Amino acid sequence: MQRRGDGLNDLEYAAFNERDVILNLTYKQPFQEMIPDPRSFMLRSRSGEEVFGAFHEIETVAEGAPWLEMSNGCRFPAAVASTSSAIDAGYEWSSPPVGDRAAFRARSRYSARVWRQEERLGKKLLDVQVTEGLTAVTPMLAILG
Repeated sequence: MQRRGDGLNDLEYAAFNERDVILNLTYKQPFQEMIPDPRSFMLRSRSGEEVFGAFHEIETVAEGAPWLEMSNGCRFPAAVASTSSAIDAGYEWSSPPVGDRAAFRARSRYSARVWRQEERLGKKLLDVQVTEGLTAVTPMLAILG
């Protein structure tokens, strides 16, 4: 993962780099902090969704939820979650409290620069990039024009 402040300019975005070792591919999922709300981040996920939440919440979405959290705060690897005895104790699985763009706009007046550019040009400028091999240090660039 690379974040703003690591030498990125205004046209570059931080991204979670998800590595598929079987297919030898790297999926770069861009995210940005939604200033002035310090707990809000926007992620353009591999599934094509735009999700909002705290950093650890969008990180869970970007990772494909390898860990599941229960209502009592316990975390289990997703692969063994169905065998958990905590389910028998009456606890429930909780999902990350992420929202979509409409939910974010309902609680915030902030509009991301990339949204304004995309609305003006009528096309998506920032999306998940798929590259062959391991490319963990290259930042995301917004497509211009």
